[in-house]
This record gives sequence, structure tokens and C-alpha cells, in this order.
Amino acid sequence: MNESMLLSELEQDALTELFNIGIGNAASAMNELLNEELKLSVPNIKILPRPCLSEVLQLQSNRICGVHQSVSGLLRANAHLLFPEDKSLELVKLMLGERVPHGTLTEMQQEALCEIGNIILNACVGAIANMLENECHSSLPSLYRGTMDQVISLSEAEAGPSELTLVIFIDFTVEKHEIRGYLVFLLDTISLADLKTVLAAFLQKNGL
Repeated sequence: MNESMLLSELEQDALTELFNIGIGNAASAMNELLNEELKLSVPNIKILPRPCLSEVLQLQSNRICGVHQSVSGLLRANAHLLFPEDKSLELVKLMLGERVPHGTLTEMQQEALCEIGNIILNACVGAIANMLENECHSSLPSLYRGTMDQVISLSEAEAGPSELTLVIFIDFTVEKHEIRGYLVFLLDTISLADLKTVLAAFLQKNGL
């Protein structure tokens, strides 16, 4: 990957802060949805080549649930919220207040996961768009299940392949439930270049 395409430390700090605002908005919305306090960690951001995604997430041998949305506007990307499948079922149980059979997802449970993904992804994308004074639009959420590579490949079959990956590592905690989730934005080189341009304008406007 071209070194000039990597985010500088200042750009990464700014993007982390923007996502942190989005995570705060998502946590507030999720607290009302789950009727329990949801804590989300400060996001840790990495940009890496698409083939490295499996290795970094270390989910290649596990079944996962992924909620996918296509994002257009300022940030053009395939956006994913990824959970290990067993942990996603725990979230559904908290949301629906019922016992969720292991390894199965009813239509209602799938809709619940899509709603969780929709809230978290839109909160993050919306915060970035508002702070950068640009527009972003998201498609309706879709739910995929399988290995990490299968989930990513299915969404790319709809939206087209991407070269780079913006990965946001986030820990989800609900009382005694520790759930690690991942926000993944699959970008192309042009999308990342546009993001760097907008971040530069944002930093200049704020005297940074």
C-alpha cells in the first residue's frame, strides 16, 4: 500500500475523536433499546490492505454475524458491524428479552440484529458527516452469516470489491457481557484520498 495513503497521526486522532462521538450517540440509543447500560470503548482505528483483514480480526475460522450497509457521500464504503455469532445472539436476547436458541435466528431476531447494526453504523457515519459538514447516506441494512471472509465477500458481490480497509475495534459491554465487535469500512483508494482531504480541511478549520 502506498505510504502516502496512510493516515497521519493527526488525521487518525481526528478520525478517532469523530468515531468516538458516534459511538457515544450509538450507546445512548442502544441503552434505550436494551433497557440496560451499554458501554462502548474508545475506538481503535487501523487502515490496512483488504487481504490482511482476516488476520487482523482473527475471526477467519469462526462463524460471525455481519450487518452490512453501503455508504455514499463523503465516506464511500461498504460498512459492516461484525460480531462472533454466539455474542450476536446474546445481544438479541438482551434486546428481545427472550431465550434465543443457540445457532438459530428467527426472522424477528434477524430484524433485531439489523436494527442494532443500523443504529450503530448510522450513529458513527452521521457524527462524521455532521462534524465535517458533509452529507453521508446509508442503504438499508442487510444481515449475513458465515465465516468472516464469506460475510465480506457476499456484501462485496452487491457493492463491488474494495482495496483498503478502515477497521474500528470496539468493545461492547452490557453488565457482565463482554462482547467485542468490529466496525469495518471497506474503501477504495479514491475514497480514502477524499477522506484525507476532508480531514485536512477539518483540522485546518479547527486550527490543528
